[in-house]
Amino acid sequence: MVDAIDSIKHKSLLIALCKQKDINMITIGGAGGKVNIADIQVKDLGRSYDDRLLCKLRKELRNKYGFPRFKNKKFHIPCVFSPEMPELPWCEVDGKEQKTSLKLDCNNGFGTDMTVVSIFGITAAHYVIQCIIEKD
Repeated sequence: MVDAIDSIKHKSLLIALCKQKDINMITIGGAGGKVNIADIQVKDLGRSYDDRLLCKLRKELRNKYGFPRFKNKKFHIPCVFSPEMPELPWCEVDGKEQKTSLKLDCNNGFGTDMTVVSIFGITAAHYVIQCIIEKD
């Protein structure tokens, strides 16, 4: 199972059910605002870092589904993530030099670099293929 859900509620439920039913899976962290594909890596979810989506996910899994509470304790769920700090879009306010950060969403007209998002997905697919090859 490859999880690329952005909603913490749904992402955590899927992971908890896969864990409960012993279904192999990999989850994908936040790609928003990331630009350096060299920072993308695969680690255990409990040992991922500097990814806001996965941080919120770990908290939800601990509070609602009894996942380990200790920092750096393995969850036995692999994840694709990048510890790179997101680069948020900026705009001028009323022609002044003062700038404000915009959210990375379609409402503001800013999305995420499709090439970076695709590498997150390709990394997850590669991980799954390697697991299948190693199993045989």
